[in-house]
Amino acid sequence: MGRNKDLTEFERGMIVGARLCGASLAQTARKVLKSRTTVCRVFKDWRTAQKRSTDRSRCGRKRLVSEEARRWLARLVESECERPSLTISSITDSLNAAQAQDKAVSARTVRRELRRLNFHTSRVSLVPYRRQSDGEPSALPEKQWKSQPTTNRPL
Repeated sequence: MGRNKDLTEFERGMIVGARLCGASLAQTARKVLKSRTTVCRVFKDWRTAQKRSTDRSRCGRKRLVSEEARRWLARLVESECERPSLTISSITDSLNAAQAQDKAVSARTVRRELRRLNFHTSRVSLVPYRRQSDGEPSALPEKQWKSQPTTNRPL
């Protein structure tokens, strides 16, 4: 497997265009600053299959949660985020009931998908421990899911 990044569409077009104009492999490689092997492979792929891009976008493990389920999940959380009873387990149960039976997802997967959709929990950083007048501890606020602005930090 190659360690370098994919060629852009523009670079592929330059390679194919230069070869179609009659430039040799070495001349084309010098113009686009790529190796002769890369130039030969790109032009051969284009000539045999009219291939213009790589298939790397389809590689890797397939997602358990489909795009439709992700949209449904976003609508569910947006519409009911003010409800304090909305928890990860209730969201997971709803999603598993809505999806196909063979695609059951865990609470961890639901958390990951919510983070991908820019939903994060708002946590109370300092909650004073107080007792009510009858001696029972007061209920602590639960986590609320809400949409956060997009940031460039890793998940």
